Amino acid sequence: MSVGQFDAYAALEKLGERYVAYLLDTFGIRSEALASQLRSHWTQAQDSFPLLAPTLVQPAFPFRPDRSIAALRATASAPTHDHPLHPNTVAALGPRLPFELFEHQVQAIQAASLGKTTVLSAGTGSGKTEAFLISAMDALHWAEARGLDNLDEPGVRAIIVYPLNSLVNNQIARMQQLFAGQSRVSFAFYTSRLPESYQRAKTWYERRGQPLPPPCQIIDRKTLRGLDKRGDGRPMGPPHILVTNFSMLEYMLIRPLDRSIFLERNVRCGRNPTPKGP
Repeated sequence: MSVGQFDAYAALEKLGERYVAYLLDTFGIRSEALASQLRSHWTQAQDSFPLLAPTLVQPAFPFRPDRSIAALRATASAPTHDHPLHPNTVAALGPRLPFELFEHQVQAIQAASLGKTTVLSAGTGSGKTEAFLISAMDALHWAEARGLDNLDEPGVRAIIVYPLNSLVNNQIARMQQLFAGQSRVSFAFYTSRLPESYQRAKTWYERRGQPLPPPCQIIDRKTLRGLDKRGDGRPMGPPHILVTNFSMLEYMLIRPLDRSIFLERNVRCGRNPTPKGP
């Protein structure tokens, strides 16, 4: 074994030994015979009641690379199967993803660009997030190019729902990395963590020594609701892409305070190019 390589089997064995020692000490097993018997039962994998489940080893095959984002750039005024991405999408995300996409990512992007309902099932670390974020941004650019939308106007075009806040936080971090180089598409997350005002949000980041998110991200509830306009270059809400969880989505739909987020003029689906009155 090379220096510095992690031995998962040895670590699991050591963990089991420490857990057994902890249990014997906690329950105060004084009889050495009983302690020895319990230790034998709890550490033998072939026993009927081991403390740790048997080790499961599964092969992980590499994902097959396909093409870069630049190679998917549309060469016509409409998306095609081989060239589905709007030039604005390529300009915004190409520098952020300077490598070949996986085959399943390209297939998902191609299907989504042609208006097909798409389900992407792939392993951990396979780039599922990038596949649907690229498709979401691209759909907005194509809608604007066709005269069906105006990205200068605020309003929710896409809602991304996760079951857990930890997943929301993870995806927002990915979106910050991908969308930081552009300003046409805005996004925001809405969980219990989102500060009420811009000043509170700014203070939250400053106290933790963290830089403010990119200007395309709305970072407070008032701006997200479309009730406040920041002077720091951040867009007016509601955002084009809204990331939330099931509970907060329900609250947004029933709470009067959040009513403005889903007013007819603020919800777009490619058929509402100009805002309507209240």
